[in-house]
Amino acid sequence: MTRIGQTDGKPRLLIIDAGGHGRSVAEAVLMAVEYTLVAFLDDGAFAQDAEVWGLPVMGSATGFVAYAARASHAVVVIGNNALRRKLCGQLPADGFTLARVVHPRAGVAPCKAG
Repeated sequence: MTRIGQTDGKPRLLIIDAGGHGRSVAEAVLMAVEYTLVAFLDDGAFAQDAEVWGLPVMGSATGFVAYAARASHAVVVIGNNALRRKLCGQLPADGFTLARVVHPRAGVAPCKAG
């Protein structure tokens, strides 16, 4: 299977969740320009072939091998901790690299120890 790993030198990314948190993470991805965001996967309220901000919701958050030709990286932002952990374990087994997304305006407040 041929994998489309990068575009313009940037890894191609899938976001697993097209809901509110998925959109927040998508905003950070688009602002940080570290990845090329190619699509969302979502089992819930979003039908296959739907779009979010002009990007496709390609289908369900299972059977990741079917999406391997579209992206090399993925980030799971589903709120259910047990499901998120399960999917994060499945993605590398299906050939994806788990992405780290940090909003470019994120910061850590200074604090005093003790």
